[in-house]
Amino acid sequence: MPTLYYRLAVFYDTRLKQGKNALKYYNLYLKSKPSLTDDKEEIKFSRDRIAQLNLTD
Repeated sequence: MPTLYYRLAVFYDTRLKQGKNALKYYNLYLKSKPSLTDDKEEIKFSRDRIAQLNLTD
C-alpha cells in the first residue's frame, strides 16, 4: 500500500502539477509506514517534497 500512495503523490506532483493532491498522498505515504530500509530514498524524497510544497502553497 505505501508504494501506491507514493506513486500517486509523484503522479500528482510531476504529471498533473497538483501540489495539494501530491501533498495529501506524500503524507499518506509516510503515515502508511514504508520500510525504513527498502524505501529510504522514497521517504527522504517525500519529506523533501512536502517541505517544498508547503513553502509554495
